[in-house]
Amino acid sequence: MQEIEEAEDVDMESSSSEEDTECDQWFDTNSFSCSVGGRYRPDLSSMSTEDVERYSQIMGRFMEADDPDSVVSQKKDYWCLMDLAFYMDNLEMIRKCCKTALRKFGYEEMKLLVWLYRELYEWETTKDDTILESIYSIFREALSQKYSSIVVYKFIHFAPYSAHKEEIWQYILDVYVYDFTATAKYVSFWKDFYMEDPPDSKEKYQRIVEVYKAALAIPHVDSDQTLRDFRELCDESPDTLDVNWKEIEEIHSVADSKLGSILEHEGNIVSTADLEKSRMYRKYLESPDTAGFPRKWIQFIYERMVADCSAIPGCWIAYIRYRQDMTVDVADSSGWFFNQSPFDIANRGLVFARPSEQLYSLKMELLENDNFSATSLLSVMESALRADFPSPDPITNLWIEYLTILRRHVDLQSDQGRDVLRRNFENAWESLSTQWGNLADQNGEILKIWGTLEYRDLGDAAKGKSLWNEVMSFGENSTRSATWLEFIHLEERANPTGARKIFKKAIKMPELMDPEVLAGAWVRFERLHGSRENLQYCQSLSEDILVEYKKNVEAENRKYAAMEKKNAQRWEQKNPKDLKRKSREGQAKDLTPTKKQKIEKLPTIPKVDVATPSSSTRDPTKDNVTIFVSNLDYSITQEEIQDAFSELQIVNCDMVKSASGKNRGFCYIELESEEKVKEALQFDRRPINGRPVYISGCAREKTQRGKIFKYSEELEPTKLFVKGCGAATKEELEEIFKPYGEIKDIRVVFHKNGNPKGIAYVEFMEESAASVALLKVDQYKMGKNVLSVAISAPPQRGVPKTVAKVESLGAAKRQVHPGEMRPRMAFIPRAVQQKSINNGQ
Repeated sequence: MQEIEEAEDVDMESSSSEEDTECDQWFDTNSFSCSVGGRYRPDLSSMSTEDVERYSQIMGRFMEADDPDSVVSQKKDYWCLMDLAFYMDNLEMIRKCCKTALRKFGYEEMKLLVWLYRELYEWETTKDDTILESIYSIFREALSQKYSSIVVYKFIHFAPYSAHKEEIWQYILDVYVYDFTATAKYVSFWKDFYMEDPPDSKEKYQRIVEVYKAALAIPHVDSDQTLRDFRELCDESPDTLDVNWKEIEEIHSVADSKLGSILEHEGNIVSTADLEKSRMYRKYLESPDTAGFPRKWIQFIYERMVADCSAIPGCWIAYIRYRQDMTVDVADSSGWFFNQSPFDIANRGLVFARPSEQLYSLKMELLENDNFSATSLLSVMESALRADFPSPDPITNLWIEYLTILRRHVDLQSDQGRDVLRRNFENAWESLSTQWGNLADQNGEILKIWGTLEYRDLGDAAKGKSLWNEVMSFGENSTRSATWLEFIHLEERANPTGARKIFKKAIKMPELMDPEVLAGAWVRFERLHGSRENLQYCQSLSEDILVEYKKNVEAENRKYAAMEKKNAQRWEQKNPKDLKRKSREGQAKDLTPTKKQKIEKLPTIPKVDVATPSSSTRDPTKDNVTIFVSNLDYSITQEEIQDAFSELQIVNCDMVKSASGKNRGFCYIELESEEKVKEALQFDRRPINGRPVYISGCAREKTQRGKIFKYSEELEPTKLFVKGCGAATKEELEEIFKPYGEIKDIRVVFHKNGNPKGIAYVEFMEESAASVALLKVDQYKMGKNVLSVAISAPPQRGVPKTVAKVESLGAAKRQVHPGEMRPRMAFIPRAVQQKSINNGQ
């Protein structure tokens, strides 16, 4: 014991002594026990001194807190606390950190195993059997969350230590034996365990027959070896066993006939990168051969899919839907997870998968189908609010789903039920405003539903009108005739006079889309509810507005046509039609030295003076701290621009407008310093309202602007050019390229209108990673598109293309004698020659 206490701590990957090599190999699947020096001590060199100090303080609060979630909420913080606890070798800290992380985030195999080894080391030191009970519980909880063959192997090797070894083997034979790739190993392990004490009765030998008969009915790798082991065991039996070998051979043959398609799919899964495994599993499960498998076989394939692709929400959703459609035979439900409900699977998915709106929504749906309580539904919503969603849209949609379910089940006939629904709508709106500000629910969908319910089921039309008035102030709602009509129809049922006022307000809205639709609806309304005077006023006002609207449309069309014509004229000036013909004719003439060649002066493009519009208040003396932002949406406001560039300290935002007061699509933003200007240039092409905005410095003269193209024009070995990616997002491309190395940046290229060009650039930290990704991803099929990948080597900008002079291949140069005509047609393209012949020239 003294030797144990004085043993040095070793690193997790350190080698052990020759005597204890097997028991010191931390991740050797053939051993579980720990040696004297088998404690894991992580390397904290990657953490700064300040980080270590900070996490030490957090650890103190964490250990004292009754609710650890109030101190630590992020996964990475838990991992740092676990490393710190292992480094200090404080078992109390290790247990609290690991148990909390296991409950909140599930497990990672290596972190789980070092914890289990530390517990077993403690048992070897103290011989406290309660530790073995604790280890058994940890295994059960971990494997109930996610299947892992490595953890199952460790569970098997832990069995001899445990008082529950019979139960452990029952789990193995009832559940994990359905892993086609590991069936033979699990049965072989069971054989070794069972034969440690040779059976002393025919009944115990008959147990071998039952186990092997069930295993041989499952198609699996090395099934022939399983059959040979079975024969050997039967031959060793002192009693004649009741074995129908013809039946056994037939069972094995039927299972073996299905092995071919299984091995094909299993091979695809093994040889595929992690990001593509989910697609291989789905193909596996949708195969006609797989469709005929027994329920347990199929369900275990789903279990393996969510284990290998645990971060992908779609895999969990597919598993839940399968389980919903599956009829469970109680008599055939041995093994813990064959009895899982869809709700159990959803809970597991929310632990392991990335934050997913669809997964939370599906859990709410499952709750509703299972006689839920309002408390349990609220608990799901609160969990979603703590999830790390990148944008407000998923949370907004989940609030809508939550409120919709609540509306279906609350008693709207009672005052209490109506108050409950109102309070939840208020809570949803306040929560979104607090968490996301103006970015949340920009179209006011929650207020639309709330306002509509106030008009109808909640019985407060005044409140409904107030909410809808607020809705019309959001985004582009005030310019949409359809939204106005939805509001008006609600008000019409409660108060026709109020509806008339809304019609008058709506029809006068600037930039109203489809005013003829609104005008027609107003005329019909007045025919049903109004007097002659009301109808005449409606018709007169509508006619005036429609006439003005048509004038504006025609003016815009003329303006567009004039612009097209002007562009065409400029193009003709730049590319005169007869320029090439004249130049060729000039080349054909013999020019004597005594005559000067007369060069016809080409027309020049008139210089257009671009003046700052009168609506701009920009101070030209502050150009050094001002940026120019273009390609803005014409409906954007100054507040939206400031929100979009919240990282910058904006002094002034000058929105440039036309004479009519409309935005011109660009603005000038004054910043605090020149350093902020350099920072702002990094946000070039940031999407705002669905359009990539272009940011540049504000130098007045072209010569002062310098080089505008900010990307390299040279060969970039670490950057890949990806073509054919369609509308793929940055996140989708990251999922494809991330397995091959650390990514520095991904840039998706957009048109000015915000539509993707279908190309992107992926830059890796290392050249080797880019080379591997090039080989692996080129010609990769992404949905309906096929990706083409190449090393980024853009052509140099502004360098005219030249045709290299072809040197002689060795023939003597032919001298042209005086008076001999030089060949004229040899250098004229064939198409031009043909045209000349046809014209008789």
